[in-house]
Amino acid sequence: MKYDIIGDIHGHADELEALLKKLGYQLENNIYCHPQNRKVVFLGDFIDRGPKIREVLHIVKNMCDSGNAQAIMGNHEFNAITFHTKNTKKGGYYRKHDFSKIRQHYATLEQFHKFPEEWRTFLEWFKSLPIYLEFDEFRAVHACWDQSHVTWIKNNFTGFDIEFIDNATNKKHKAYKVIEELLKGKETRLEDGISFKDKDGTERFDCRVKWWQPNTKRKLHGDIMMECPAEISDKPLLHSDYYSYLDKKVVFFGHYWLKGNPAIENNKAICLDYSVAKGGLLVAFKSEFLSVENQEEGFVTNLEVNINTKLPFFSYGIFRPGEIPFLGIEHYIEKIEKLTIKGCVRVRDGVFLFSEQYENDVNGYLIHFKSHLGESAYDFINSLEPDKLFRWSVKLDENSNPFNLLIGKSPNKGSESIQELHNNYSTTKDPYFTTGLAMLNEFKLPEWDRELKGSFEIQMRYMFLWTIIERFTFLRYSLGANPNKRVHLLEKNEYFISGLKKYVSNERKIFNTQDLEHEVLKLDNPKKAIKFYYQVRNNLTHRGKGISKDYYILIECYNELFKIIQFVIKNTLDECKKLKENYE
Repeated sequence: MKYDIIGDIHGHADELEALLKKLGYQLENNIYCHPQNRKVVFLGDFIDRGPKIREVLHIVKNMCDSGNAQAIMGNHEFNAITFHTKNTKKGGYYRKHDFSKIRQHYATLEQFHKFPEEWRTFLEWFKSLPIYLEFDEFRAVHACWDQSHVTWIKNNFTGFDIEFIDNATNKKHKAYKVIEELLKGKETRLEDGISFKDKDGTERFDCRVKWWQPNTKRKLHGDIMMECPAEISDKPLLHSDYYSYLDKKVVFFGHYWLKGNPAIENNKAICLDYSVAKGGLLVAFKSEFLSVENQEEGFVTNLEVNINTKLPFFSYGIFRPGEIPFLGIEHYIEKIEKLTIKGCVRVRDGVFLFSEQYENDVNGYLIHFKSHLGESAYDFINSLEPDKLFRWSVKLDENSNPFNLLIGKSPNKGSESIQELHNNYSTTKDPYFTTGLAMLNEFKLPEWDRELKGSFEIQMRYMFLWTIIERFTFLRYSLGANPNKRVHLLEKNEYFISGLKKYVSNERKIFNTQDLEHEVLKLDNPKKAIKFYYQVRNNLTHRGKGISKDYYILIECYNELFKIIQFVIKNTLDECKKLKENYE
């Protein structure tokens, strides 16, 4: 039998379905199954945090009930059981209903608010989940495999009845430590009262131990401790008696919110939690790769590599007609229709992020690209919208017609809702282009003085002008590219080329203080002009005794560049306004 072992899901149903499909599973009678009879092993933590917890539970339970999967308990399922089980001895519940506990469980409570009977069914199902699984070639546990704890479970555990729940939440009972370490991992107390704040903002005095870390790699505190405080991270370990997994059978586990691309630190203990709930990856491992030399080839993630470029694109944010980035796709378009879908739009740093967590009306445009230009259009969208912020998803309209949609990763983090911004936010109304340019326009050029106040003032104005330039190129060309690369894309901007000829009267050169070469300002060479003005900016941070001389250089450069950029932005916004009127 071949298995696909899948890590923590935390309510991310779209990522789960994308991963299952990528692994070859097909939806038949509302159940995912594999044509080659492969089975899934789920490592727990199905609930909390994510936008589609109900959907995840239905997918996982249906697969388990039909024999297409097996699942083990995660600490979040155990927490849910104790959160909803009354303590008849002491009153209240076995898991306190304080602020931190409610906050961690809130997404689940909210999404099941209208489905109480359904939630009770899932709670009973949680109680039936095994704490670990063991197969011929591998084992599975949510957080940490400790053979002594597994043996204790074999000899003492008969199910999650009220007696076991009471024991497992009593710190004086053996069951407490067993469940705590199998489902939540091993911890060690930090020295000298040192503490840190975890991902939920809770102060911690104990650090999770990387029990899977090979002994040969255990030299510093940072090697063995998760979220190790900086003040001890580089200190040598004082002892070596931290728990180690030394068994020959491979164990798979989740729980630890690893980052980046999946990797194997210990080929006998493989973690599959890569923080899907924080914009990371949902990861699976194909069991047949346990026997190959390069085991990492067995990792499969939810990342969607291919986009169906023949489908229309639903634009709810910066690609709406009238927005600055829309200029980059306008020539690819065949037709546009207005469309309303359910969800929520939030704004972070001027970027619109679609969230599935709420059922509000989201108004947008369904953009159909010319058949031979769809691939180019999506290439441009992908180049502008970084995959750190978004993931692709295919949705259906009310007539069951599919379309492509960009969904924000961690959309609620550091963002504001459209409603909070009074539905007023637009890239064309960005405060840098309105208030920022207006402030610079009112600015009176200072005269040179021996105290250099005027010199420093013009430096500050010039640097702020570059902030406006970087903001403009961020929205016009690429949200993900390096700022230095973005600003140089202005060399192909028609308004910049015209403005250069309109507002610059004399060619000249400036000394590069780093490589001792000259940058030359030429009216017919926008590429060299950008490099010239950018070099003036760079020199501000490298010049010492040349400050007084820089004053005269800056006055001339500031005057020219401000007029050019004002010209570029004004004409760009006028173009956006016309396009919006065309498609309204």
